Amino acid sequence: MLIPNITQRLRELTTLLCTTDAIGAEQAYIIASFFRDFGETNAVISEAIQMAETDADQLQTNVGSLLSAIADYEDTDRTKLLQADFKAIVDAHINTFEEPQKAAQQRATDLRHVHRELSNRLDWIADMDSEEYKQLDAECDKAKAAYDEASAENIALYNRCRAEKMKYAFVYYTEPEFIDILIAKLRRICESILADLKNGKEAADE
Repeated sequence: MLIPNITQRLRELTTLLCTTDAIGAEQAYIIASFFRDFGETNAVISEAIQMAETDADQLQTNVGSLLSAIADYEDTDRTKLLQADFKAIVDAHINTFEEPQKAAQQRATDLRHVHRELSNRLDWIADMDSEEYKQLDAECDKAKAAYDEASAENIALYNRCRAEKMKYAFVYYTEPEFIDILIAKLRRICESILADLKNGKEAADE
């Protein structure tokens, strides 16, 4: 169910804020994931409407637990969160993947030039049975193998860097204050649900 899931994730988020010394890429990802996964609060309302008809007591319990988790979050010192710059955090994280990839790309480019130069020199040797040709041909093969290895490394690092960029793209566009705004909205929804349940129970008792 959605509401218990939000409660669990919010408690984990609160624990993270209480135990971490600084917001890094991993922490920013966890925090931003909460907003990404639960930012559409209409789903909470839909679940509440359905449960109000089928299991109002369980709904009241679930909402009460969420309100308790919200209170714990709001009582937590969130200075580290609100001062965090997610864009800068993501940029720094991606840079740890981009720099090795750029270096690998340069190595591959340099080795490609070496191989091309040797290959061009080889083309100008007419006697393919000469020692000069055989020696240069061996050097050319060695250069080609080195280039292929460097190129494979470059491709692997590029794919890894691209995967990290895709993974953290939504984090880059999440502002820390979005979390507080979402929590406040969830609190209002929970209070409204409990009020509706109370009114419904009073009406049923009349």
